Order: sequence, then structure tokens, then C-alpha cells
Amino acid sequence: MSNELRHFYEFDSFRVEAAERLLLREGQPVELSPKAFETLLVLLRNSGRLVPKEELMRSVWPETTVEEGNLTLAIHNLRKALANGSDGTKYIETIPRHGYRFVTEVQERWESAALGGTGPHPLEMRPRLSDRPEKGDTRVTRRWWRGLAIVSLALFTMAALFLYRSRVGSVPQGHSIAVLPFLNLSPELSSQYLSDGIAEELTTRLAQIPALRVAARTSAFQFQSKATDVREIGRRLKAGAVLEGSVGRSQQGLHVTAQLISSRTGFHLWASSYDCQPDQLFDIEEAIVREVANALQVPLTPAEQARLTKPDTVDAESHDLYLQGRYLWNQRSRGSKLEQSIALFSRATDKDPHYALAYAGLADAYAVAAVNNNAAAFAPGAKIAAKAALSMDATLAEPHAALGLVESQVEWKFDDAESEFQRALELNPDNAVARHWRGLNLTILGRFDQAEDEFRKAWLLDPASPMIADGLAENFYYSRRFDNAITQLQSMLHADPEMPAAKIVLCMAYLAKRMYRECLNVAENFGREPGMPELRRLYIAEAYAGTGRMQAARELASELENSSLPRSSLACLYATLSDSNRSFQFLDEAYANHDPHVAYLKLDPCYDSLRNDPRYVVLLRKVGLSQ
Repeated sequence: MSNELRHFYEFDSFRVEAAERLLLREGQPVELSPKAFETLLVLLRNSGRLVPKEELMRSVWPETTVEEGNLTLAIHNLRKALANGSDGTKYIETIPRHGYRFVTEVQERWESAALGGTGPHPLEMRPRLSDRPEKGDTRVTRRWWRGLAIVSLALFTMAALFLYRSRVGSVPQGHSIAVLPFLNLSPELSSQYLSDGIAEELTTRLAQIPALRVAARTSAFQFQSKATDVREIGRRLKAGAVLEGSVGRSQQGLHVTAQLISSRTGFHLWASSYDCQPDQLFDIEEAIVREVANALQVPLTPAEQARLTKPDTVDAESHDLYLQGRYLWNQRSRGSKLEQSIALFSRATDKDPHYALAYAGLADAYAVAAVNNNAAAFAPGAKIAAKAALSMDATLAEPHAALGLVESQVEWKFDDAESEFQRALELNPDNAVARHWRGLNLTILGRFDQAEDEFRKAWLLDPASPMIADGLAENFYYSRRFDNAITQLQSMLHADPEMPAAKIVLCMAYLAKRMYRECLNVAENFGREPGMPELRRLYIAEAYAGTGRMQAARELASELENSSLPRSSLACLYATLSDSNRSFQFLDEAYANHDPHVAYLKLDPCYDSLRNDPRYVVLLRKVGLSQ
């Protein structure tokens, strides 16, 4: 089966073919200058986000100094092409003195090249592998391999120069390592999923060695595309060694390089390169793990050696689909990436029904969709996939964590969830995701100190994870330590001013402290991510109610009833408006829909006005939470 895929964007009647540099309106080409097209691509990749002028100019005119008028002209021509002669502001918004924003909803898709111009079936959505040299174009292939050979030669020259000195160096912080994202040296940028996937799989395999402490993926990947000194990386991740490398794909196969570097000396401890076919990739990963363990002088027990030699799948295409699914799952907060990952994991299990990791990935994706997307219909799929994964490999921690998340947040079986999280951590004490999700469950149970301890352990394992930091902030909020929550959230927003989750909880904390002006200031700066415009109006309505502007608050509440907001959010709003009947109406709907926020019914300050109502006590009992 061919892996050739076409990458494109769609909005209104337009389709943008990224690789072909082609803009189509209702299937017909639209003339566009090269720089106007490059400008369009940058805006589409950042749809909904303000793109500063400086960033646009750096992207469209790299390594070239140009006047701002060039950008203005490109935007003008782009608007003219999109709007068929009008000003085109329907699609591109000007933010005076700052930059531009693409304001129309954009769908990013992939389709099989064999499908031609027809829309892709959902199961066909995956990162493209297009733009490879044609079989007859040996000139491009030779030029690519020649460049790769130069990179490899430089690598091994450095390794030879430092070999003696690295052998006498020592690795600080005991046996600890960080696996950086591998460089993608393939001709097509869409092979990034492969280089990222190999690094992630190496992280997972190395973490299976109990004597080795491995930095979490999120923390290691924060250095992607950054020229950070390896010694600084080691210091920040508390890793004695750093594994980095590259992956190149051509018609001849894969070329993989790997090098292990001491973060104390900056010298190489080991380096090698491999040429293989895709179905030999597992063997290459096994060889790298063995060499790394040997270089770090970490002994492998017979059981660990047996685990390393057991392939996860013998089907190369299924493995490729799994890597693509994980790549998109790691971007799950963006657009439809989560739904696309579900389709890819499903295809991987179809290709190899005995692929435990593919089922584990499917369980993760379904579980997160059920909770984060407020879509309880995904919960049964998460449990089926998790149990399938465990029936094939009972040593996997991840399916237990997925089961725990669903049982806690959707099914409200809090004790069962706790058992699943504990089992996950028995299998892998360094699983930051399991600790994070267990912390959420402990918060729901009102065991705030234990929850905080779990969040902090997770944070030590994965200090770059924004969601773990957000979990700690939520624990402060629900335990009514509002000042601690505000301090934590302000710190998060200082690091990332656009973090939606931090803005949401900060608004909640300000409302709980009756700091209505501060809440309004935060809400006014909500972005255009899915759901954020509706939440902005929700918190404005609650702030209005708090300041006595009841009529304006009620008007907003009435408008929001027809929005996509979770019913639990509307219940909070009507509780703030002292309309208990409407509040309980929406709470009943939230309960029927297994809205995850119902799990926090006993804790959330927004329900304080309902606590003496008999209906509140009945609902608590139904959810499994005692008074």
C-alpha cells in the first residue's frame, strides 16, 4: 500500500495544496504570487492567532531584510485573491501596529494521493509522506544522500575527536538520560512524525530499564528546534546524558544516526548510524537502547533483555500508522488532531489486531476525548481499547491510567479509578501522566494534600507539562486556596501568555475571590480556540452578576443557553444568578450527559448557593459523593 498523502487546508470554498503551492476556489486555480502564497500558509498554520508582522516577515523572507511594505503588498494581493476583488477582510484581520490574524475556521487535512481531488475518508487522515523524489529522479536522491553523508561524516569526526576524553568522563545524577527529538533530514517536512516517533519510542524503551531515570517526553521536546547547549539541557532536565540523532527517509530506505553525549563534559560517549528498511526499525531502536545502556554502564537483567527483543508489531505499516497517531495525539489541543489520532490508531489495530501499543494509544485518545471534549460517548471505546491492550501486554501502565481517567471523570467510580492509577504506578512509578490523572481523582475525593503531592511528583518527572501545572492550580482552587491558585496561574501565564487552561482557572479563582475587574481583564484576552469565545461571555456574565449588573448578566445567560457550552457551566452561571431552578435543570442535563465537571459538584465554589437545597444532596448521592 502506498504511503503517499497530500497535505492541504480547507476554508469556505477554498482549498490550499501546501506541497503543490496551489490555491483553489471551488476546484479552480486562483492566481497568487509566491510570496502571497507563503504568507497565506503562515496565516493558515496559525489560524485564529495573531501573527506579528516581524514573525510573518521572517517566515516569508527568511535570511533577507525587507521593508514592511513588502508584507503589506503581499497581504493586499492575498485579500484580493481570496475576496475576488473586494478587500478580503472577511478572512484576514489587521491588528493595527501588531500584525494579522486569519479569522475564518480552517480544516487541516491529509488524503491519499490516489483519491485525487475527492475529500478524504476520516480514516485516511494522516500526515503526508509526499514530495519524495520520483523513482526516475536519481539526481535528487543522490543530492539528498550526499548531504546526509556530510552530516554523518561531521558527526563521526566529532565522535573520534572526543572519544578518548569522553571515556574518562563520568555521567552526573547517576544513570539519567534525556532523549531529544530527532532531526528530520527527509526531503519532505511531513516525515516529522517519524523522527519524533522514534525519539518517543526510544524514551519509552529506555524508561523500561528500572536502573535508568529518563526525562519525560514533554520536557525533552521543549528543546525542539532550539540551539541549546547540551550541558544546559542536562542541568535543566537533571539528566547526566543526552541522546540525540536524526532520521532520513528516501526511496532507498531509512538512515538513522544516534549519539549519546555527556551533559557534564559535552563530549560524546557513543555514536553510530544505521541504514535500514521501515520493517527493520524496531531492530534499530533495540540496538540503540542496548548501546546506550552499555555506554552508561547500566546492567540489563535477562527479563529486561527479553523485553527489549520482543517486537511490538511485525507489521511495518501498522507501526507507521501508530507513530503518526502518537504524533497527532501529542498535538491534541490543536484543531482536529485528537480525532485524527483516533482514526490512525484504529487503522493500526486493523492492520495488526495484536498490536498492544496501538490499542493503548487508542485508549489514551478516546479517554482524553471523553473528558477534554466533554464527549462521554468515547468512554466505552476507551475502556474496550485499554482492556484489549492489557490482554496482550499486562506490563503496560498506560491503559490502566486511561481506565482510571474514564472511571474518575466520566463514570464517577472514584475508588475503582484510584485502583487503576495505583496499578499504573506500580508498573511504572515514573509515569507522569498517571500521577497527573491520579492527582485529579484525589482532588475530587477531597484528599487535597495527597493530590498536591502527586502533582508535584508528576511535575518533577515532567517539569515542562502545562497540564500538570494546571492540575496543581485546580487543586488549590477546589481546596479554596485561591491566592495559591492565582500565584500558580500567573506564573504559568508568564511562561505562556496564551495558555487557555490557565486563563480559564484564573477567571474562576478571581470570581471566587470576588475580584470581578480582574476576571473581566483576563476574559477579555481569551483567544479564539474552540470554546473560548463562549467561555469569555460566560465569565463576563458571572462578573456582571457579581457587580450587580443582573439584567446584562441574564441577557448573556439567555444567549449562552443555545451555545456549545457544557451544561455544567450554565448551571454555574444560573447558580451565580440565584436562579436555582434553572441551575438544577442544567445540572440534571449535565448528569445525564456524564459531563466531567459534575465530578467537582461538591467542591466548586460556584455551586455554594445550592448547597442547602435538597436537590443538591440527592444529586451528590447519585454522583457517588457524600455530603
